[in-house]
Amino acid sequence: VWQSEEVAAFRERLGIDARPPRRGSLIYLSRVGVQSELDLTPDRETRSELIEDLVGSMGGKVVRTQGMNFEDFGKLADQADTVIADHGAAMCNLLQWRPRHVIELVSEDWWASDFLVLSRAIGVERYTLLRPATRSNAELRDTVSNAIAETEAMT
Repeated sequence: VWQSEEVAAFRERLGIDARPPRRGSLIYLSRVGVQSELDLTPDRETRSELIEDLVGSMGGKVVRTQGMNFEDFGKLADQADTVIADHGAAMCNLLQWRPRHVIELVSEDWWASDFLVLSRAIGVERYTLLRPATRSNAELRDTVSNAIAETEAMT
C-alpha cells in the first residue's frame, strides 16, 4: 500500500520533480491501440474514442499511451491538473505528477483499488470512478464535464 513517505522516496530515488500542473489543465491517457488479455473480455468497454473526442472538445490533451516511456510521461506533468485514464499501467505515471483530480475509467467486471490508493498517497483531492459501459454518450459527456467543472470550482 502506497503511503506519502513511499511516494517521496520513490520520487527522490528516480529524480522526479513532481511540479504542480497548470490549473485547469486536462489530460486523457487513452488505451486506444493497447491490448491486454483483459481487453478481450466483452465487458471491458472503456469507450476511449468518445472520451478522446470529449477531452479534445474541452481543450484537453489526448495521449495515446501505446509505446510511451517513463520520460515521455514525465514531460506531461504541467498538463495533469485533471487526469482521465482508462484503468491500466499508464496510471502508474501519476507518481510523476501532482494532479488534483483523477477520473479512472473502469469496466463492469473488474476493478482493483491500486490507483485510488496511489492517488491518495500523492495528494489527489478528488477521485472519481466511472464505468463508461453503463452510460449513454450524453450521460458520459455530462458526467465527465460535471466532474471537471466541480474540480475547477475547488480553486
